[in-house]
Amino acid sequence: ATSSAYHVCQSMGWKLFGFNEGRWHHIDNVFAIAALSNVSLVFAQLPRRSAARELLHAVSLSATIVAQLLSPWQLVYTVVPIAAALITTLALVLVRWPLLRYDRASGCLALACFAAAATCFVKGLEDGKDWLRLWHSGWHVAVGAFSFFAIKAA
Repeated sequence: ATSSAYHVCQSMGWKLFGFNEGRWHHIDNVFAIAALSNVSLVFAQLPRRSAARELLHAVSLSATIVAQLLSPWQLVYTVVPIAAALITTLALVLVRWPLLRYDRASGCLALACFAAAATCFVKGLEDGKDWLRLWHSGWHVAVGAFSFFAIKAA
């Protein structure tokens, strides 16, 4: 929803609920980073409603919000919250390895989609060089596919 609001405001030059394209883009950053972080944490396969799972999601979301409030347009404040979630997930996976079960085929597809999403994200950072915002559009498609296959894998 936030991404659609951002793109509509950008394309049409409109304000939605008093927010211009820049504010919606900022809100979209928070939700995109939070979603990627939460999808990665799914791989730890912590029990639903467990205190540890709830705490990890709350800390991840809080760190994302703080990072984006500090400076939403500096790439480090996008990368660090995602990297922290990935490192946390990796540590939990290593500790919990004997208990975990994954769909290997979906996991491989998720990794391929993540690589495509990362490529599209980086190439789409410069609006002026992204003809018709094709790289940016590719980011949306690839990250959606990544999320689907990642959740299916875990």
